[in-house]
Amino acid sequence: MIKSRVLFLCSGNSCRTQMAEAFLRHLAGDHFDVISAGADPTPLDPEPVDAMGELGIDIFGQTTKDVSRFPGQRFTYVVSLCDREQERISHPINARPCAASAISFANALSNL
Repeated sequence: MIKSRVLFLCSGNSCRTQMAEAFLRHLAGDHFDVISAGADPTPLDPEPVDAMGELGIDIFGQTTKDVSRFPGQRFTYVVSLCDREQERISHPINARPCAASAISFANALSNL
């Protein structure tokens, strides 16, 4: 079986994208090749490491990655977890053409 490739993007690749990568790998890693990266990576934030650990998912060994490490690579899905325009990734990423949609997680969570 050929796995679909998923790239989660954000500015720092230190929190949200790391969690998304781990969740998808944990829930459906047999169907997806999952990677996360950032435009300007920063060290892994210890808070998501603790939070994911409480759920039984260990991300302590994950590392932050710069999106420039993946030039020309093809991804089936590219998911941006950033809202601010200056955080939008300007590096060329190859993904299948698809309808784009944006969901603001900050706004979604404020309705809880």
